[in-house]
Amino acid sequence: MPATLPAFSRGLKLVRVGVFLMLLQLVLSVVVGVKSGMSNDREGARDAFQWLQYLLLAHGAATMIMLIGVAGGLTELARTRIDTRGLVTATAGFLIATAALAWAYHLFAAFVDIAFDPDASLEAIVESAHDLEGVKYVVIVKDVAYALGLMAVLRTVRESAAASDQLALRDEAARMGRAVLVMLIGDLFYQLTYGLGGSVGITGLIGSLLVGVYWIWCHVRLVRFLENAAHFMNEPHNLPTATAMRMPAENAPAPRAPAPRTSQPVIPARAAAGPVVVPTYAPSPPPPAPRAAGAADEDDAVDGPRLLG
Repeated sequence: MPATLPAFSRGLKLVRVGVFLMLLQLVLSVVVGVKSGMSNDREGARDAFQWLQYLLLAHGAATMIMLIGVAGGLTELARTRIDTRGLVTATAGFLIATAALAWAYHLFAAFVDIAFDPDASLEAIVESAHDLEGVKYVVIVKDVAYALGLMAVLRTVRESAAASDQLALRDEAARMGRAVLVMLIGDLFYQLTYGLGGSVGITGLIGSLLVGVYWIWCHVRLVRFLENAAHFMNEPHNLPTATAMRMPAENAPAPRAPAPRTSQPVIPARAAAGPVVVPTYAPSPPPPAPRAAGAADEDDAVDGPRLLG
């Protein structure tokens, strides 16, 4: 793996850190529940409200880390020509969830300051308590935006894995998306039927336990999935890519071709032979011309034997 991960892989790691913080804030939820049940005086109630503010801060820090992670991966996906609508939706979802948690923290902080102020009037305390009734709807908006942000991240991972032919990662992202959708439906059913702070009874208690167990199971799986996804989504960036080549100048010498590699011994070339001498022959003399008949008889008469007389 390279020394620095691509932005999208780093964003998935930040989302994983945020999901892990969401699991850790369950400890604060248990502390808030215990202190709320044991508060019998003014100081106990104030201590419980302070721990509730700590819980909201931890929750908001987790969604803020997720927001930074998905927003940082937008430019990376745009560079690789992958659809960025999933990360845009995730960014909007985590932004709404963070804003909802910040608003809930503001309402609780204002109520604590007014309720435990000895100089506060009764009208101010009643008005602040009335404002707290809207926290129920703020929490519902937060849960919906948070779950939609997670599903948008999973959809982006699925599309990116399909583009790089990582079929196992694509199928696992689809399964995790369905699991988060079931988690959202269960949470909405509990919030709309029993709400927050009311009397839930035995049925509501069992329902809240089932929703809580499933919520924990989904987040544990998300921690493992995002760790693997951050590793495997880095692989497409390590593939070789085409690079532009610079053309040589007109007057630049031509590059020498590399010597061919061969396993046979190099045989030296045979020395060049000297100049070839081609023999010349004199032309053959022409054949003698045939003599005439008369000339032949005269010569024979002259040169022949002569009689002595």
